[in-house]
Amino acid sequence: MLRKKLLLGTFALLLLSCSKDLDEVSTTENYENTSTITAELAYPDDIGETIILNSKSQNPITISYINNEYVWGGDMILTPKQVEKLRTSDDSKRTGLSNYADKWPNGQVFFTIASNLPNQARVTDAIAHWEANVPSLQFTQRTNQSNYIEFVVGRGCSSSLGMIGGRQRINLAAGCSTGNTIHEIGHALGLFHEQQRADRNDDIIINWNNIESGRDQNFETYVDRGMNGFEFGPFDFGSIMMYGSFFFSDNGLPTITRLDGSTFNIQRTALSNGDIEAASFMYDRPNINGANTICSSNQTYTLDTFVPTPPVWTVSNNLQIISSNNTSITVSAINPNSSQSGWIRSNMNGLITTKNVWIGNPETPTRLLHVTRFGCTMGEISVDAFSGVETYDWQVSGGTIVIPNTGGSNTYSGTSSTIFVDPIDGPYGFTVKVRTRNACGVTSYYTKHIPTDCNPNGGGGQTPL
Repeated sequence: MLRKKLLLGTFALLLLSCSKDLDEVSTTENYENTSTITAELAYPDDIGETIILNSKSQNPITISYINNEYVWGGDMILTPKQVEKLRTSDDSKRTGLSNYADKWPNGQVFFTIASNLPNQARVTDAIAHWEANVPSLQFTQRTNQSNYIEFVVGRGCSSSLGMIGGRQRINLAAGCSTGNTIHEIGHALGLFHEQQRADRNDDIIINWNNIESGRDQNFETYVDRGMNGFEFGPFDFGSIMMYGSFFFSDNGLPTITRLDGSTFNIQRTALSNGDIEAASFMYDRPNINGANTICSSNQTYTLDTFVPTPPVWTVSNNLQIISSNNTSITVSAINPNSSQSGWIRSNMNGLITTKNVWIGNPETPTRLLHVTRFGCTMGEISVDAFSGVETYDWQVSGGTIVIPNTGGSNTYSGTSSTIFVDPIDGPYGFTVKVRTRNACGVTSYYTKHIPTDCNPNGGGGQTPL
């Protein structure tokens, strides 16, 4: 059963942990043995200087300072601006850190690869893997864009956290694999390590006494650090962002175990379903495509983005589900002769998408609004907004429709709920008729006579409807 998570902060801050237990559904067939995987580190042979921020607060923040860079979690490079936000944060106002890390606008990530970086295929393969699994992310070779990632030679594997603005590096030593590169791109998109979730104590135990000296900060949650973020879905042992049981062990004993004390394996092969869902939550939020109107026949609606976990489909109480699967749902109206609104909703571990629909014929117009301009030479006429309308049919007697452009005709059929009428000069006024239609049918006309009070001496006048 999925646990509901507390949302901490705004979507502008994208310090997300990954989600969805890979034991249930996975894009990776098997975990790799933890002993064959080492943790991503910016500087593998250097712990650096330990800096404690807000030492007098209830939750002091510890980071490393190595080679003139601020490092957290072993491989996340923080900017001086991000460090200053941590330094000045108030424990009671953590949810207010709304711009600690930004996402890439519209999922557009610009990048370049340093010419001296060996084995560049690990970069292009990692990028292709992200694009194939999160379609809304698009990685484009940089030309002159100011915000971009450069993949460069590094002493270890590391990345900035989120889009920091300007040039930011993903550092790759010779031993950093394609899987490590996928992991570092995750940080650049805004992902924490999985074990840094605020709710991790529901699933794992951190054995602090077994952690190598100076590496404790790698096991702090984002809340411990005064950062803003939120959980999405259940804890994911199979996340490519997850630490192994023996990472940074000082004595050969596990640093992380399950609640029952058992160890676990991890993987650095591919994004897990939970990773895909978390990135989709940040960047994708799939749409439900299909007809806006439901009549007497069944209607099928589809998600426009791949979702690895079958969503929970729900509909309003005036609709019924005929069938559903991982990517689509077929529904029908309980009373197709009604005229009312409804909705279709998919829920993928908290990633909720809703499609509003209309059932049956549109509502019939019952009132017109009239605003005259230039005396009686032109009048603006609008129909009140009505639901379920796809087309308005207008007719005018005693005048012509000027806007939309009808070429001097007295009829118009289209999406505009407003017309401009040029009445025939005279004291008698003109008559307007309007009806609405959609795929299910058409209503009767609503008719209104509009006196213009024009007279031979000019001056005109207006009479409200």
